[in-house]
Amino acid sequence: MDAIGLIYYAVVCGGVALFSPNVSNRLARVAIGLVAGAISAFILPNMRALF
Repeated sequence: MDAIGLIYYAVVCGGVALFSPNVSNRLARVAIGLVAGAISAFILPNMRALF
């Protein structure tokens, strides 16, 4: 993994970690993580194409 990918996913995971403690349901936290991961995996290649 290169530096851009590492930084990008660190920011996404940090955002999920910041938000998820406010959600008490474990299944909802997992769903938030899955959605965030899917969105970030879709966005990163498109962002790389722009630069």
